[in-house]
Amino acid sequence: MTNLITTDDIVLFFNTTRAGDVYVNDSTSLGKTYTVDMLLDEPGDSCPRIVILNTKTLISSDATEIFAQAWLKRADAADELEIGENYSIEDLERSFPIFVRNSRDWAVRKDDIEAMAPVFPDPDRAFVERRELRLIASAEPAMFRARQGLDASTGRTV
Repeated sequence: MTNLITTDDIVLFFNTTRAGDVYVNDSTSLGKTYTVDMLLDEPGDSCPRIVILNTKTLISSDATEIFAQAWLKRADAADELEIGENYSIEDLERSFPIFVRNSRDWAVRKDDIEAMAPVFPDPDRAFVERRELRLIASAEPAMFRARQGLDASTGRTV
């Protein structure tokens, strides 16, 4: 990967507290050259926005999507983007940092993962069907059962 952060740049991580307060952490990158992969673990889980600020020109650029793409590539290489019968897409998404959950790249990948997910039978389906049949049978009048040749007490054919 090419160098994203040069010696004149500083990376600002905008974090939020549970109370909704926003504070800024800066990276230790001032005076050094880094790639995104080198700084990928610095933002933390509560960082919704990442900005690169050039200290000479004071021009900033949003790098949130770049960091999110790099994070997702690393997770995909480690097979951490898999869902299964006991692990849903929502469970997977809860483990992501905020800047990844809010990214466009994750929205696209999430749609792909959901489309490719195996379809598991609903474990409650058989119970619901049995319950519905019992409700229907209990709602039928005894005369209707008698007309069909059924025993009113057991529901079996006579």
